[in-house]
Order: sequence, then C-alpha cells, then structure tokens
Amino acid sequence: MKKLFELEVAGNLEHLARISAFIADSLRKLEVEDNTLYDLQMAVEEACTKIITRGYVEQAGKIWITVRRKGRNILVSIADEGTPVDPTAVLSPEIELELDEEVRSGGGSSFITTLVDAVNYEQKGGKNVLTLVKQTEKRHTFGLEMTERLIILSIIGVFALLMLLSLTGLAPFRIANDDLENARNILEGVGVEGLSAIFAIVISLTLMAVQFASQQYTHRIMDLHIKSITFWSVVLIYLGSLLYNVFMLGTLAEPVNSSVIEISMLLTALCFVMLVPYFFITMLRLRPEYVISNLLTRIDAHYLGTIKGLLREGETRIPGDADKLLPVTEIIEKSIGNGDRGTARFGLGEIYKSYMADLRKETETYTTPYFLGHFLGIGREAIIEADDDTMVQVLEIFGKVGTRAIVQKLDFTTKMVLENIDLIGFKVMKDYDVATQQMFDSLQDMLRELITLDAGNEEPMDRIFTLYQDAADELYTLKKYRMVKYMVKSLGALFELMTEKGHGEAIDRTAGVLENIGIFGVNLDIRDVIHQAIHLLHRMGAASAKSNLVWQTPKGELRIAERIIDHLLKIEGETLKYKSKSKEFDVIINEIEYARKDIEQYLKKDVDFSDLWS
Repeated sequence: MKKLFELEVAGNLEHLARISAFIADSLRKLEVEDNTLYDLQMAVEEACTKIITRGYVEQAGKIWITVRRKGRNILVSIADEGTPVDPTAVLSPEIELELDEEVRSGGGSSFITTLVDAVNYEQKGGKNVLTLVKQTEKRHTFGLEMTERLIILSIIGVFALLMLLSLTGLAPFRIANDDLENARNILEGVGVEGLSAIFAIVISLTLMAVQFASQQYTHRIMDLHIKSITFWSVVLIYLGSLLYNVFMLGTLAEPVNSSVIEISMLLTALCFVMLVPYFFITMLRLRPEYVISNLLTRIDAHYLGTIKGLLREGETRIPGDADKLLPVTEIIEKSIGNGDRGTARFGLGEIYKSYMADLRKETETYTTPYFLGHFLGIGREAIIEADDDTMVQVLEIFGKVGTRAIVQKLDFTTKMVLENIDLIGFKVMKDYDVATQQMFDSLQDMLRELITLDAGNEEPMDRIFTLYQDAADELYTLKKYRMVKYMVKSLGALFELMTEKGHGEAIDRTAGVLENIGIFGVNLDIRDVIHQAIHLLHRMGAASAKSNLVWQTPKGELRIAERIIDHLLKIEGETLKYKSKSKEFDVIINEIEYARKDIEQYLKKDVDFSDLWS
C-alpha cells in the first residue's frame, strides 16, 4: 500500500476544492476512519485558506501538501513560500513520542487545534512548513458491523467444527454417554425447557432496553437493532437449538447415539456463548452516538441529489419520511430535553462535518438550506429548553460556515447564515450572555474574512453591520450594558486589520455603529460605554488621518477621518443636551473635543503615530 501522497498547486482560492478532494482521496487510501478524514479535511482547508489570504497577499506562490501515516498518526504537511506566520505551540506529549524529529517544533491556531491533535510549525529550506497531526483509532480500523460479523462467524465456526468432529467420531474427547435416561434429561431439561426460558428472558430484556432507548431518542434505534446480524443470529441459533432438541426428544430410543447428545450440548453451549457478544453489541447499538453516526452515513451525494430534485420542484421543506437527517435532529433535540449535553454536542459536530464535506459552489443551493434548516431547528429547541451550551455551539457553527462561505465566495450560503444568526442571536440576548457573546464572535470572524479578502461584495458587510446596529438597540432596550461593551470590544479587535487593509468602508460603518452606541449611552447615562465608544473612534480617526484613508463610493470620494469627526460631533451634540445634569458630561465633551482636535492635527500634517498603538 502506498503510504505517501503529494500535491503541488498554485496558492489561490480556486484550488481549495482540489486540495480538499486530494486530502479525502489520500486518507481513504490510507484506510482512515470517516471522522478523522473530515477533521483533517477541514483543518487543511482552514490552513490553506489562511496561507492564501494572508501569506500570499503581496505575492503569488505555490502550496505543497504531503500526506503520510506514521504509526497511529496521520501527518499532513503544508508548505508555502508566503509571509511567515508562527502559531503558538500546541503539542500533545504522548503523540510527541511517536513523531519524527522534524515535526516537533510546535505550533497551532485556535480552530485548527480543535480538529487535530497537534499543529507544528517551522521554517525550512526557505519555506513555511505547517504539519497537522491526527491520531487514528487505537483499537481497530473495522467498523462495528465488520467487527460484529467477525465475532459471530468465528463463534459459529468454532462450534460448527466441534459438531462436525463429533458427528464423524474424530473428536479427541467425549462429552456425553449413551444412557437413555441421562439423554432424555439433557434434551428435555436443558435443551428444551432451559433454552426456552432463557430465550424468553433475553428477548424480553432486549426489547425493553431497545424500547426505552427508542423513547429516549428515536424509534430508528429499533430499526437498527432489528437489522443487526447479532440479533438474528441469536434468534436463529436459539430457535434451531430448540427445534433440534424437540425433534430428537421425540425420536429418542435405545440404543442412544452419543453424538446426538453431544450436538445438543454443543448447541446449548453455543447459545450461552452467543449471549456475550449479543449483549455487548446491543449496548453499543443503543448508544445515541452510534445511532447518529450510522444514520449520517446515509446522507451521501446520491441522497443529496434527491434533495436537489425536490427543491427544484418548488418544495420548501423535505417531507419527513424522505428526510434522512430528521432522525438525527430528533435525537439531538431529545438529548437537549433530557439534559444530555454530550450527545447533543456530538450530534451537532457530526452534522457539521457532514455538511462541510458536501458544501461547494455547485451544491450550496440545496445543501445549505437543508443543513442550516436543521441547525436552526436545533437552536430553537435549545432556546425552549434553556440549553445555553447548545445555543453557543449552534451560533459557533453558523460562524464557521459563514467564514468558509465568504472565503469560497458562496454568496447564497453567506446570506442564509446571517439570516440564521439574526433568528437565533436575537432570541438569546435577553437571558443568555455567553450565547450573545458567541453571536458577536461569529459576526467578528465573518467580518474579519470580508476585510481580509476585500472581495467587493457589499451585501454581506452591509448585513453584518445592520446586525450590529440592531443588536446595540436591542441590548440597550434590555439594559444589557455589559454586552454592549463586549460588542464594542469585538469591533475594536478588527480595527488594526481594517487600517492595515485600508478598508475605508469597514471603518466608516464601524464608526456609525459606535456613534449609535455613544448616543444611546448618553441618553441612558451609561458613561463607561460612552467613553469606550469615543476612545475607539479617536483611535480610528487618527489612524485614518495618518493613512489618508478614503472610501470610494458611487457618490464620490469620502475621507474617513473627516467622517469619524462627524460621528464624534453627533455624540457631542447629544451630550450637550444633558450637560446641565452632571459634571461628568463636561468630561465627555472635553474628551470628544480632544479626540476631534487630535484627528485634525493628523489631517493637517504627518505626525509620529507610534504612540497611538500603545
């Protein structure tokens, strides 16, 4: 088997699909599990996107990718000649023992490190080399179905061989004699009565467990259990053993053939031995994680093609009996209701991986509404059940999908993501601060990519800033002033990137949000928010003046620094209305005047700007 795969492509966004296909093809040839494959696929896409959008901004270049296996680890190395970016070291000590010396230098980035076990960075031969390390399953590479078949067939094979030896008289030992009374007792007491009682108990207990799991999660658990080879093997072996013993009991006569009794005893032993894998595998099948993984394997390219056909016919929703993702969302929603956050988190993560594996330009018109519709339903259920952990995860997934959509220019997906953030985000503001923060984090991630790429698509940026404006209004109405401060901080975190990219539109729209926040703060006398907004406007105005930043609009050229002064003056005008109430408003007016004059100085002459960042 080939263990090393290599790819060389030009460093541009158009080749991301080719890179993703190469990773999937290579890992399948290395017999990597699907979960590991999806994680590495997303991690490589994220890494290559950063290389293209940040490392190759000033120059064109290539990306070299190698995929190889070392022990239980899969190593994916990504090399480029762009601007070096040295991530923070993140390396698992137990994995380090198995790695080559050349990949131990350490490195990582926030999203990528959630997908892999180690991210290692170094500069070698004039190239930046990022190595992603993912550990494969420790136990075996077979799925449960394959393991199940091997165990069942092995057990049956061993007992079949023993029976054959007994019938042919080649067995090296005897386990029965030819006594008629003893033979009758074995066939009747153990072979018929004993097996009948045990079989009834086993089936009853199993059905109770399956029914309970079905009520807790989904009735599809019953379907999976009924289709299990272990279930039918136990049923057939027990029924076959009972029929054999009944038949032999009815025909029993002297002289007794000891082989008949030995076969009965071997069948009884087989029935008991089969109970061990039967109960073990049944318990595994009843786990919601297994059910989720099994159900998601049915959502493949062929099935999504049928979804495409339904949407073409004007359907807005997939009928329940045709929706293969519905049982998975049912499990997640019931897990939320039961307080089983682990299952809910696992299920959401698996749906996200499945979605990302199929999201492309040519598929987004039907995969996006299908998957995002289910995420939206889960988010609403989390709000009903007050599960803030799931709310956060849903909003985090929206942010990841939106970021990828912006990078790959999936405009339809970007629009739907922002609509869903609006629907869920504004429902959580009243009672769930952590989820509200995640909404702003997701918007920040999407805005960062828009600024970085500067693709000229105004619609998503306009929608993001509208959400910021509406969120500020809603938070003030709810008296969530701490969340208003968090939102200002979120916008401020992108300030340096806006300035670096010379993105006049983003700075001007940010200033508009800050003006709105400042005026609200004045009206409600929330002074720390007012100071925070003015301080950020001051920094933005000075940086824009120094860079002589302009925004080319259809109506003409706008100087950003002058626009920011206008925003400051509007806050000042509102403050003057309340000047008589408190001396604190005099402080605010003085702060605004200082900021305005400072910005005007930068407009007039080139002043040392280094102290502004301190």
